[in-house]
Amino acid sequence: MIASPFLIGDIFSRAVWLRFPDKKRPRCQARPFPLSWKTCSKLHAAVRQNLKGAAKNEPMQRYEAATIITKAMGGEAEAKRNLVLDMEYTDVSQIPSSAKKYVYYVTEKGIMSGMGDGTFSPKTSVLRSQIAVMLSNTVEAMDASFSE
Repeated sequence: MIASPFLIGDIFSRAVWLRFPDKKRPRCQARPFPLSWKTCSKLHAAVRQNLKGAAKNEPMQRYEAATIITKAMGGEAEAKRNLVLDMEYTDVSQIPSSAKKYVYYVTEKGIMSGMGDGTFSPKTSVLRSQIAVMLSNTVEAMDASFSE
């Protein structure tokens, strides 16, 4: 039996994002995220752009996931146009200023939400199960297909 690289309770590292498909390694139809090629390509480009120079084996933090997902959805321009970021998280001050617009965007789109205690917890490591939910919410928000 082959061990799955996507164990639900594991921390989702930056290196795993970099394993998402590119044109040389088409894994878009692979489990657990059988996304369309267009959706996968956007995600992969956003991941590569955002993680340049980042320590690959370090855990992905929630604010980083928000940034990457926003860019993959093509929402960066919309996120940057938001002048008022009225977030109800009790830890807004802990979100890096460069990521606040992205956190606001994914919150408004219903892709990410708080931790259940009123916090966003921006510097908490993302679990693989959370990434699965985020990607499912992303596909739904984009009205994308799993099989295009």
